[in-house]
Amino acid sequence: MRTGIIIALLAVMTPLAYAYRTPQVAPDGRVTFTLHLDDEDIDEVHVIGSFNKNKSLLGSGLFSRQRKLEMERVGKEEEGNWRTVTEALPSDFYTYSFELDDDDENVIMDPMNPDKVRDIADSLSWFIVPGGMGDNFADRDVPHGKLETVWYPSQLPGMEKRRMKVYLPPDYSDNTTRRYPVLYLLHGSGGDEDAWSGCGRVVQILDNMISDGRCRPMVVVMPNGNVDLRSAPGSDPRNPDVKPSAKNLNSMMGGFESTFFQDVVSYVESRYRVKTDKKSRAVAGLSLGALHSMFLAMNNPDAFDYVGLFSPQTVNGVNTKHGGKVKGLIESVTSVKDDFRGLFGKSTGGTPRDFTIYENMDKKLADEFSNPPALYYIAIGSDDSLKGMTDEYRRLLDRNGYRYVYNESEGDHTWQNWRRYLVDFLPRLFVAH
Repeated sequence: MRTGIIIALLAVMTPLAYAYRTPQVAPDGRVTFTLHLDDEDIDEVHVIGSFNKNKSLLGSGLFSRQRKLEMERVGKEEEGNWRTVTEALPSDFYTYSFELDDDDENVIMDPMNPDKVRDIADSLSWFIVPGGMGDNFADRDVPHGKLETVWYPSQLPGMEKRRMKVYLPPDYSDNTTRRYPVLYLLHGSGGDEDAWSGCGRVVQILDNMISDGRCRPMVVVMPNGNVDLRSAPGSDPRNPDVKPSAKNLNSMMGGFESTFFQDVVSYVESRYRVKTDKKSRAVAGLSLGALHSMFLAMNNPDAFDYVGLFSPQTVNGVNTKHGGKVKGLIESVTSVKDDFRGLFGKSTGGTPRDFTIYENMDKKLADEFSNPPALYYIAIGSDDSLKGMTDEYRRLLDRNGYRYVYNESEGDHTWQNWRRYLVDFLPRLFVAH
């Protein structure tokens, strides 16, 4: 109940309410959080943030245990002021929220920070520590590209239209005769077409890197890889009340990959001034999006010269030695769900399946690397639960002499790593153009 009152106050705040902004970032990287609560009955307040993580039990950002940074009551108790200061933090983009009375269902954003972002179902406040990596994610005084939101025709069942985001570089509108290379950038499980432009800070990264001359101007396409939803939660008038979920089994059945060229690529190449040859196309994604990227490239060996797999989910039950059994089980379960859709929640259509996408993997890899990509890039954190899966895939590549670039970082399955991988990946694209 107390949380509802505080969130309601956020909705009516004017810009004047942010005259004293929090948090305060000191030149040495220490960050001061201050929170004012009008409720004298609150006994404990903690900051939960991406800067303050324990090693995850499951290795996933979705399930990481975050150490709680305790806040101290300052001033008189009835004034309701709480404060804490972090240790010096490395330059980066950080998200956080406040937890009241050690109750994980009583969590609020910072009422004095206008900077918010959504990560699946969580709404979070954010800040940047400048002076290094964080500068890539900041809104700097540089020429800005344009982020378009478009609905495109789709062949997925029950979805005559779907939604995606498209980034156009700063000179796209002025340089009307120029055609640009294109990166198809895919989100992870539970994400949507807003994920990379929100948590991923892709617009800021591209604006800053293009302005600095650190990467080529390019068009970046960010579709919705969730085959159950036409668009991000809250953006579809036909399904306005859908709740974001990290569970995305239906998107691992080949339906997205099998319609990708007819739906996404054909629309982009008909609407935007993009180059259409292999040397001018890249595909990359994180986690589930890396699975999609991996098999899009594998099933279309003449399509992408640049492939990026960030914290990749490299195995989809169907392409393992137990694939037949897994395939049969998945088909049985999803058929029941499709037949009794009313019992399992809203959907715009049946589950799209094309398991052939994941079959004959060895042959498809051989075809792909017979004329190898200019860049095959794999990046993962040392604590990521998918690292064992990724190591096994790398051993497969090594046994066959397939060349790739490998980037192993610290950390686990988190946006902090994925943003950094994108910063490392972009300068490697389209270098021969």
